[in-house]
Amino acid sequence: MKIKQFRQNFNRLQKTAVILSILFIFYILFGFFILPPIIKIQMVKNIHKATNRNVTLEKVRFNPLVLSLTLQNFNIEGKGGEAFVGWQEFYINFQLSTIFRFAWTFDEIRLIKPGIFIEKVTADTFNFSDLIPESSTETKENETKENAEEDNKIPPVRINKLIFDGGRFHLRDSSRGGNADFSLDSVSFELDNFKTRLKPDQNNTYDFKAVGPKGGFLHWNGTFRLTPLESKGLIELSGIHLTSFINFFKDELQFTMPRGLLGFSTQYHVFGNPEWGVELSQGDYTFTDLLITEKETEDTLFELPFFDINNVGLSLNDQKITVGDITVKDARLNPSINKSGEMNLLKAFDMSAFKNSPENDVPAESKKTDIEETEKTYPGWYWEVGSFNIDSFGVNFSDNMPQTPFNYSVYPVHLQVKDIVSDGHKPFNLTFSSILNETGSISASGSGTVKPVSLSVDINKKNHVLKDFQPYIDRFAHITILDGTNDGTMHVEVNMDENGEFTKLHAEGDDYINNLNLHDNVTNKDLVKWKKYAAEGIKVDILSNHATINKITLTEPDLNFQINENFTTNIQQLIVSSEKKEHGEAAEPDSEDEASDPETETEPIEETKKTSENPFQVSINEIVIENGTAGFADLSLKPDFITEIGQLNGLITGSSNIPGKTATVDIKGKVDHHAPVFIKGKSNLLAEKQTADITVSFKNIEMSSFTPYSGTYAGYKIDKGQLSVDLQYLLNANELHGNNKIVINKLEFGDKVESEKAINLPLKLAVALLSDANGVIDLGLVVEGDLNDPEFNIGGIIWKVLKNLIVKAVSSPFTLLAGLVDGGEDLNIVTFSPGKDLPEGDEYEKVVQLAGALAERPKLSLNIRGQVAYKSDLHSLKQMYLDNMLTATSEINAAEIGGVLSAARERKWRNTLFDLYKDSFDESWRDVRDRLTEEAGVNGEEIDKELLFNRTVEVVYNALIDKQPITEENLHILADNRSRNIKVELVENHAIDPGRIFILESEISPGTESSAVEMTLDAL
Repeated sequence: MKIKQFRQNFNRLQKTAVILSILFIFYILFGFFILPPIIKIQMVKNIHKATNRNVTLEKVRFNPLVLSLTLQNFNIEGKGGEAFVGWQEFYINFQLSTIFRFAWTFDEIRLIKPGIFIEKVTADTFNFSDLIPESSTETKENETKENAEEDNKIPPVRINKLIFDGGRFHLRDSSRGGNADFSLDSVSFELDNFKTRLKPDQNNTYDFKAVGPKGGFLHWNGTFRLTPLESKGLIELSGIHLTSFINFFKDELQFTMPRGLLGFSTQYHVFGNPEWGVELSQGDYTFTDLLITEKETEDTLFELPFFDINNVGLSLNDQKITVGDITVKDARLNPSINKSGEMNLLKAFDMSAFKNSPENDVPAESKKTDIEETEKTYPGWYWEVGSFNIDSFGVNFSDNMPQTPFNYSVYPVHLQVKDIVSDGHKPFNLTFSSILNETGSISASGSGTVKPVSLSVDINKKNHVLKDFQPYIDRFAHITILDGTNDGTMHVEVNMDENGEFTKLHAEGDDYINNLNLHDNVTNKDLVKWKKYAAEGIKVDILSNHATINKITLTEPDLNFQINENFTTNIQQLIVSSEKKEHGEAAEPDSEDEASDPETETEPIEETKKTSENPFQVSINEIVIENGTAGFADLSLKPDFITEIGQLNGLITGSSNIPGKTATVDIKGKVDHHAPVFIKGKSNLLAEKQTADITVSFKNIEMSSFTPYSGTYAGYKIDKGQLSVDLQYLLNANELHGNNKIVINKLEFGDKVESEKAINLPLKLAVALLSDANGVIDLGLVVEGDLNDPEFNIGGIIWKVLKNLIVKAVSSPFTLLAGLVDGGEDLNIVTFSPGKDLPEGDEYEKVVQLAGALAERPKLSLNIRGQVAYKSDLHSLKQMYLDNMLTATSEINAAEIGGVLSAARERKWRNTLFDLYKDSFDESWRDVRDRLTEEAGVNGEEIDKELLFNRTVEVVYNALIDKQPITEENLHILADNRSRNIKVELVENHAIDPGRIFILESEISPGTESSAVEMTLDAL
């Protein structure tokens, strides 16, 4: 029984073994030979169906014994047949030990030479855009929620070895008309003994490498864990060519970057427990061999051989950034302005193409919300920089707008700022130095804080050569700077509060201009020069809008002024005309273009308003003139007149533009080395509303030296005489009045001189009449003009006085008469209201003044000629004729009740008007009304009854005016009456001898336009 039972059991085991063997053999056969083609067919079929792309898979191997799958030479083509996604080999080996380890276990996962090609086809589409399924917002939110829940439940996974080797990533942008490519080659990633669940002291290690364009290298290695999420490691980049990235934006950017390398390395630490955080340490960021050029000309804009930021640390949770050193070496910046006034840097770095792109059109509300959220989440970062160093930096500036291009270099620039911290708990220290255009120097040193902002710096400049700026002078003036240097020192302090408002903006120091020599290119002579200009004790406080200068000293100043043969001055000739400025240079900006911009239209107006409300105040305690000289030459005369005021010394104290404050002026000199000159008085010429009370005194100047003037303009030489002049100038705002006293002693004329410019006047008789018993001519002269007028000169004053006294009496007799009675200068014209023959108001006062002047000058006779304004006087006479007719008939005077429209409210006057119109034109006033109604309808105008009635009255009234029988004869009578009434007024009311008054024939013609009488004078 037992044997039989054993046999039965044995047979069952044999059957089971046979069945298992058959199943195993089938499994082996299925795994090795049947499953691979099925996987291949289904994979190709399903991927092709899902992507609508050509899919190839060369070989599939499955090893059922070790549970490994190999996919070789898999590729998905793009729409154009190009490679899209693929790999040479994908190998995965699943371990059965998963059953015992309770974790998904893989012995090895290997991906050899994978590749992906991504192309941006248009601004909004990629070569994979059609593969992304569209889904509703609700679906996306649900998927996001589900994914988040799954992420919180990371399954246990173990991978003994994960290899990603020989990968290639290729990105192309062909949406801009030209292709821009970026690729990563030899991409490798290795992960050993990976586990999703680790003990607290365990970590996964990884290593990632890639080769960028033109040999750039990326290396990223370290450790990480998933629960809780944490990663530490090192990221290194070296030899990264920035050109590859710039090419993606070459259409928007206005500059090119032919070369430039980026390298950096940093330790990092990312963690998610107890909260998300990122920390960077030991960072080193370097730019080398950077070159930026203009897009069109390929001219160099900026060169940066070396830029390094080292020892950089960052803590996101602590909101802290630390930097060891920032170093810039041997950089070059080449700003320039072309002939059109366009600056190359502004053009090259114009980013408007990015701002105007649709993806950047973010609503203002969204931007504000983002900013508010950021401020709420990150209240404030702390940062510190050990030192910021600029070594051998150079700026080469060129301006091609002037006719001679302006070139200026600033090299080398050395700048060092140490201990910069954002919270200002300790001050930074600053040192700066540079050479300006190879000759001048500037240096600065100081300290300050970042928060609150403060800066205290001492600036020292030496030997700045002024003639370096000659191209700008050439644009506006014919002046050459032959010599002159500028030195100075300045201490500047700037403070701001936490709200960004300035609490202090102060500067003080001294400024010097030495050995200035400005040459007049027109006359080829020196124009202005001095040995030294010193402005000492300068203090400027911007916040209080006030500046003071303790003392300005001008040592040996020399100014030359000249009147040329054509009566222009050397100062006038110095100014370059607008036509010459525009020749070969850019025109000024179009005012219409400027006005079209609201910002350029509004901001200057606000600034002007602010300035006018709180003007900047300047005070100069002392201005000292030491041993100055002023030369004067008048070449319009023959022989030339040349003189000099020398030994000029003086003091001006208390100069200021503060209203109400005046400066005291006390300057002395000598004319021709012996005649004293004094300038004294009070002034505030720096104020916006200038005022001055200045006396200029010349004593005992020999008049024989003025023979060039007398011979040229009077026709006689001066044989003898001395001149003393006291000029008292009163300046109020823009008006200059001079009450001047001129005394000429013992003036005698010599021989007659032939001169085309001489005035034909009884000059010797005039001198005899003006001289008193002692041979003194004592004249008072009122002058109006500009104290800085370059034509102001002593000789000109003399002959101006004589000419005014004699010529004015002959050529402007009524002006002289007006001066006698304090009247106006137009006493020769009396105007009348249209149609009137009696003067009224101010015009009657002219007649009264004229009577008084004639009484003062009994040897004068008066000629009166009546005139009419043909059209206006004729119309007025017709209107008066019509008004008299309407008044006589209706017994209503329209003028007394407020005019024509008011009179039309009276039935009797209205009926008289309409009846007269009916009789004159055989047309009813209602016909006029209907015609006006029709015209309003044609013009689309709505008109009420009252307005229609008023228009009808006006049309009827004006038509009747034109109909009245007034002729040219009536105008003659009007003109004659005007002349006679003037004579009657003078004779009967002011006792003027009628024999002195003559009425001339009236002037009447259709072209006359003056309702007046015109008078002339004769001698009896």
